[in-house]
Amino acid sequence: MSAMPLMANPEMIVTAKLAAASPGGQLWAMADVGADSRSVTPITLTLQPGMSIAGTLNFEGGPVPSDLSRVRIALTPIGPGAASEMGSSVRPVAVDSDRRFSLTGLVPGRYRITIASSAGLTGWSMKSAMAAGQDTLDLPLELKPNESVTSVLVTMTLRPTDLRGTLQGPTGQPAADYTVIVFSADSRYWTPQSRRILAARPASDGRFSFHDLPPGEYRIAAVSDVEPGLWLFPDFLRQLLPASTTVSLADGERKTQDVKIAR
Repeated sequence: MSAMPLMANPEMIVTAKLAAASPGGQLWAMADVGADSRSVTPITLTLQPGMSIAGTLNFEGGPVPSDLSRVRIALTPIGPGAASEMGSSVRPVAVDSDRRFSLTGLVPGRYRITIASSAGLTGWSMKSAMAAGQDTLDLPLELKPNESVTSVLVTMTLRPTDLRGTLQGPTGQPAADYTVIVFSADSRYWTPQSRRILAARPASDGRFSFHDLPPGEYRIAAVSDVEPGLWLFPDFLRQLLPASTTVSLADGERKTQDVKIAR
């Protein structure tokens, strides 16, 4: 491939990236360079071996399923970073007989650890994916150059939370023409695709339900004529705070919380 001069304004900063496959796994290289249209300077990128993430699949609330052969652990790149910008894809990996897994050939970036295939895990739900002291289901894991991550603990549970209730109008009658929104009381979790922000339309009798929310403190509110997905924006959630109700969920708790619309 021939080199092509980069035409850009002086002082413009660009990032050069490269990823390539090798027999031992994916190699990667990245460098920030200054782009000046008055000169063309060759860029040298040194390929480096990819990093790895390894851990164990844990089960709580019941016996370990007898067949884990079809369970697959996966990584999803989140936000900006080499993993997303290079279009890096990570093939899901199997869990061995000791419930261990290892993802290799990774490039730097922010990742969420997930279950790509839950075949054989009927009734189980994903509770957490702890790495480096934080739950990657809430706050993505940042994989840095030359720093592999071990001792990841992915936990499945048979005790999911359940939050349900009835949306009532000012006189106590069922209200259905609204959207019920439940969101974490901690604004750190007000992020796109957050599992701690859910919305549901009540049934005709005003009943609503939310499943698999992580334990914690939440706020719950009802709004009308809301654009789908608007509840994922922090500014919108802040506007809901004065009209919301506090609700707490413990591990595996099934709670009823009715919501009444003020006049």
